[in-house]
Amino acid sequence: MPWKTLDAYADVDKKLECWNAMFMDVLNKHIPLVTRRVKNKQIPGWMNRDIIRQICVRDKLKARAKHSTLASTMYKRTRNRVIKLITNAKSNYFKEKSVENKDNTRNLWKLLKQSAPTKPTSNAPTAILVNGEHVTDPGKIADPFNDYFTSINATTVLPHYGNLATSQSELDILLQDFVNSHIPPSSQDKFCIPPITKEIVKADLSKIPSNKATGLDGISVHVLKEALPVISSSLMLIYNASISNGVFPAAFKIAKVLPLHKKDSTQERGNYRPISVLPILSKPLERHIASAYSQYLTSNNLLYSNQSAYCPYHSCETALLNITDNWLKAMDNSELVGTVFLVLSKAFDLVNHDILLAKLAKYHTETNTLDWFRSYLTGRTQVVSVSGVLSSPLNLEVRVPQGSILGPLLFSIYMNDLPLLLKNTEVDIYADDTTIWSSGTNCTDIQNTLNISLDKANSWFKLNGMIPNTKKTKHLLIGSAQKLIHSSETTMELYIDNIKLEEAAGEKLLGVVIDSNLSWNLHIDYLIKKLNSRICLLKRAKVYLTFACRKMLYNALIKPILEYCCTVWGNCTVGNLQRVLRLQKRCARLILDADTHENSVKLFNKLDWLPIDDIIRIRKLCMLYKINQGHCPAYFNKYIEHISNTHNYNTRSVSNNNITTPACKRNSGLRTFHSSACRLWNALDPEPKTLSHTNFKNYLSKLYRSMISFLDHFKICKTF
Repeated sequence: MPWKTLDAYADVDKKLECWNAMFMDVLNKHIPLVTRRVKNKQIPGWMNRDIIRQICVRDKLKARAKHSTLASTMYKRTRNRVIKLITNAKSNYFKEKSVENKDNTRNLWKLLKQSAPTKPTSNAPTAILVNGEHVTDPGKIADPFNDYFTSINATTVLPHYGNLATSQSELDILLQDFVNSHIPPSSQDKFCIPPITKEIVKADLSKIPSNKATGLDGISVHVLKEALPVISSSLMLIYNASISNGVFPAAFKIAKVLPLHKKDSTQERGNYRPISVLPILSKPLERHIASAYSQYLTSNNLLYSNQSAYCPYHSCETALLNITDNWLKAMDNSELVGTVFLVLSKAFDLVNHDILLAKLAKYHTETNTLDWFRSYLTGRTQVVSVSGVLSSPLNLEVRVPQGSILGPLLFSIYMNDLPLLLKNTEVDIYADDTTIWSSGTNCTDIQNTLNISLDKANSWFKLNGMIPNTKKTKHLLIGSAQKLIHSSETTMELYIDNIKLEEAAGEKLLGVVIDSNLSWNLHIDYLIKKLNSRICLLKRAKVYLTFACRKMLYNALIKPILEYCCTVWGNCTVGNLQRVLRLQKRCARLILDADTHENSVKLFNKLDWLPIDDIIRIRKLCMLYKINQGHCPAYFNKYIEHISNTHNYNTRSVSNNNITTPACKRNSGLRTFHSSACRLWNALDPEPKTLSHTNFKNYLSKLYRSMISFLDHFKICKTF
């Protein structure tokens, strides 16, 4: 390929246009696209002539069954015969194919999806309502969808400014002071995008899954990976030209949007979610800049400490552990906790580019890099694709780019100064989920503090073009059962923009249901309901699957739900843990085809499973191990204080590498992850504490399995 031709162009858009032309010429010559017409709907692999013949007989008898008793009897027999034939055919087919593809994970997953579909495939919209008219032509459906998706900001009524509790100048000073406290104004340390290397281009393109959707340029991941040794140097030249010129290529700013149905009527455009697909070639450049900027922000401690989204070592689990531990510690001090679960409307779609760029400038972003971000955000267009028909392109005036790699990080920066304004309350952020809370002994004082913070937060929303969803924003008063019973006031009246917020009995936060006592009763109810639906899928599919595939299906569909954030809700009552264990036993019997009288301990030993309480203990110990190794968010650093650092005596605790356990006054303190994990850690032998993470986890699994191998029956114990 004559890649040196690219050097003739100074403009990065011309370079990319030339590259695309040369690359597509080679593709069209050697691997041209071929269009084939599929006449018939593909029949399932297990279908055979005998089944088809019997189905025809069944359908004929069904038509005659209404008028003849004999035909009705014959219809029922034939119907049952068809069911049996299909069951046997499916069973033989899936078992045969699972053995054939035991080493091919991708094909095995396809088989599992066929045997136990979790939800119907969402097809492209075939008919919608536009101004009361029924539209069915794909060519006329795409444009209204694009109009709707691009006009979300225009049709959203921004709240009136009115009297604000905070001014823009106060916000600017707060943010500037925050940045200056970490990077002095005299410092020459500014963020400048580093050049990208050929090795980084190769590594980033290699990481992209081969089944990633293709953008409007028609260049797929599979083709790029095949050509990687040849194209990596030329792509490096284009990416570095983009960085040095401060220009993001225009071809990378055109998004193909696919409408994905969410719920309710398929004819209402508001019931569709826009799935934005950007060119694959833009991904390595975005990933490189996102990685460099994230490293700059993290190394200078410029991101809010309790922002847990899109940061290394952070997750929903760490965010929930941090916030629930703080609430339990407040309860341990006989305090109440007033909490507001703040929800924003269309948060990512309402990001104002000028405000975002002004904030980026305050984070000591170099001028040329700031120009690059301006080019990246502005001049974007999108088209909607419906059944292969494209709409006319429309411009995007606001929002961070959907489907992008940089978008989430830019949104975090946009929200980063909100907590600076709310000094009287605690703020925990995960993407657009914001939790504001305050603790104290008096409900009225907590209410007043939260209302002051909500007024300031509302001012921030108005100055930054954000809209709080007052219908979905709820508040909750948390405390021990005794404290709530004996408190004179147990209800709060909270307002945003003079709109009263609803008080919730329980509220879901990052997939976990929070209740007023942190008893987790509501979450266990929600968990069991969700698990039951997945267990029904396993029950339906098990007759077609081998033992290995049943286990695989359990690990894919049930285990992640069962263990999700179990370190958070695992301090629930023994009764609730027993309810979860019963579902584990049910799954074991389905996988092993065992009846209800078989000993569940033996079943668990056959499957190499552990009961839920032991799983929770292992997860807690593994999390504390990561904290001890420094692979954790900064808010967990205070959890590790080795006893060897508290005195100079050579005690058993020192030689066992034990950790100081926090003092607790009540049961609430004992239930904290901090307290329970430290006690579990101190009960371990010293040798495994020095192992690698993988070996440490394997050691714990073997240890707890050895404990249950000789049991006659399970005895669930509390995990704290």
